[in-house]
Order: sequence, then C-alpha cells, then structure tokens
Amino acid sequence: MDDRSRKTLRRVKRNGSTLTKLEIGGIDRDRDPTFATFDINPDYEPHEGGIASSMSVNDMIKFGTFLGKNKYIESLTVHRPTYKPRPHSSSDDGSFDELTLEQLLEYEEALSLPPQFIEGLKRNSSITKLYLCNDNINNRGLDDGKVGYDILKIYEEKGTLTELFVMVCVLPPSSSLIATTIMSCTNLIEITLLHCSITDEQLLPLVEAIRHTSLEKLCLSTNAIQNVGCQALSTLLEDHRCTLNTLDLHNNAISNEGAVILYKSLGNNTALEELRLGSNPIRNTAEDVISAPGSMMDSLSRLLCNTSSLNSIHSSNHTLVTLSLPDPVPPNINDFFSIKSK
Repeated sequence: MDDRSRKTLRRVKRNGSTLTKLEIGGIDRDRDPTFATFDINPDYEPHEGGIASSMSVNDMIKFGTFLGKNKYIESLTVHRPTYKPRPHSSSDDGSFDELTLEQLLEYEEALSLPPQFIEGLKRNSSITKLYLCNDNINNRGLDDGKVGYDILKIYEEKGTLTELFVMVCVLPPSSSLIATTIMSCTNLIEITLLHCSITDEQLLPLVEAIRHTSLEKLCLSTNAIQNVGCQALSTLLEDHRCTLNTLDLHNNAISNEGAVILYKSLGNNTALEELRLGSNPIRNTAEDVISAPGSMMDSLSRLLCNTSSLNSIHSSNHTLVTLSLPDPVPPNINDFFSIKSK
C-alpha cells in the first residue's frame, strides 16, 4: 500500500468529522483537510486478483469495514483507472496494434473494484454524492467501465444519492443503469452527465426518471442531443411539478427549432432561472435576424411580440434570469425578463 493510501485508511478508520470527501485516484489534496485520496493500485496494472493486487486482502477487508462504519464521508469521487495495454504485436517502426475486444474485456475485469470495498460501500450510510470521472477523453473503455457500473448498481439499490456526476463515459443504447439509478434516488438535487455522447433516444428514459425526483440542476453539456431531445425536455419543463432551476445544454447539436421548443415550454414554468444553449448550431447573427424568417432570434422576437404569448410567459415565468445563446439575445427579452446574456 502506498503512503497516501495508508494515511487515508487511518483517517477513514478514525471516523473524524473533518473528512467528508473520499477520492479514489486523482491528485493529492494535502492542503484540503476535507479530502482523502486512496489508490487501490497506483499503477493501474492488472494482475491476478484485480486492481487491488498491490494491496493485501487483509488491507481491503479493513478498508471496507472502516468505510461501512464511517458516518461523516459525504462524497465519493472515483477516477476511472486508465489501463496500460501491453503490446500484443509490434511493427518495424515500434508502434503497437490496438487492443482487441477480448483484451479490452480482460482489462475491464481486471480493473474492477474488490468485493471488500463494494461490501463496505453498501454498508455506508453517509455518502450521498457520487462523482465518476474518466479523465482521459481518449480512454473511454467499454460503456461506463466496470468500476462505474459496480458503484452505480450499489446506489440503484440504496437510492440515497442527492448528487450524481458522470464525466466522459459512453452509454450504450441498451444501457438503462443511469436512468434506473436516478429513478431510485428520488432525493436527487443535481445531475451532471458531461461528455457522455447522450443521444435523443438515450435522453428519453433519463427524462422519465427525472420526473420522479425534485431535481434542481441538470447539466447535459457536450453530448449529442438534438431537437427531438428538446421536445422531451420541454414536457419536463411544462410539468407543473418541475423543480429545475438550471438546465445546461451547452455544446450539443440543438438547432433553432429545438431552442424555440424549449423557450415556448417556459410559458407555464415558474422554476427555471438559467437556460444554457451556448455552442449549439443556432443561427443567431444580425444577418439571420434580418434576412432569415426562421432564425432563432426571429422566432423568439415574434414570440415575444405576440401579446398573448408575451403576457403568458411574463406573468408565469418571471424567474428566468440567464439565457445563454451563441450570440447576444434580442433587447426586448432583456426588457421583459431581465435576462443576463452569458
């Protein structure tokens, strides 16, 4: 066991109130007393017995026991291990072939969490915030990885999360694990699914799951959401039970049509304060407004100039204060909603 893992093990055992954030992998945070970092295997080299092979079984039993009893750790961050593929053939120039599917599967199994840690996490009652991070955009692996899968399954059963953050994971079309986890965790306040290649099809079950929560912040930035996905999100915004105050759709594939669908859905919404649509293919230039009747800005302007629509939106949605678009919003929106363009 490396030194920082040994130190973390002692702090988890001590069960002190200052340790509130546990991190597997990642950088040292010695200056932050609320953090403790733990390396199951610093080199992430798979060996017989999985990634815990750099530690003894007894060490892992201790860690699982201490984690299960800890009452103060609130958040768990897991940096998904980056496999270091051994070459299975080489060419004259010294380069190596890519891993085959079979080899990837072998690495995924080797990079799984040891059962002693899983059991301890199941018994723990204090962790309510989960952050699953794949720091290397070019190393997505298979689906969301064995590590992320194992941990999500725990909270699908426990239903205790208030915050879920997933970064750089490819979700297969057939995967429903995140949606079922959201469905179980009815006390979720914040969800971030960043750079997960989410499509309109994959968004539908997520939206249905969110209906069962009291979610306040939803970030779906840098995915593959298009106009059909906006239609699904609009049904959520139109629901009188909707509690979202922030919706971040930055850097997707949303066009003018999708943006207008979202904005129209705010007619009876009294919760949303921030809508982010920046870095989407939305036409939003002065030339568009003048020459293109179907442009985003023209559509919003006509919507606001319509008395019934204006009265409806202004009388109900007076909470929207931030609308992020590729270019500045029309002045008349600022007049009625005090919107800050970001």
